[in-house]
Amino acid sequence: MNIIPIISCRDIDESIFFHTQVLDFEVLNPKEEFLDRLLIREGARLDISSHDGGIVSCVYIEVKDVDNLFKKFVQRVY
Repeated sequence: MNIIPIISCRDIDESIFFHTQVLDFEVLNPKEEFLDRLLIREGARLDISSHDGGIVSCVYIEVKDVDNLFKKFVQRVY
């Protein structure tokens, strides 16, 4: 399982500077035309976004075989 926080920011360039120069993250997609940047440090991933869509932040969870995981969790409830 991989949990990836997606954090909203006002200024993508300022955020990239802070995360790379202060917190030692590396940008995985520096030349993207999107307003999102994927950052990584020691295997930990953080996404930053400057979208004005009203979402302050969220968490993206990657799992292998989501159907079986869902079945496992549902069986625990019922």
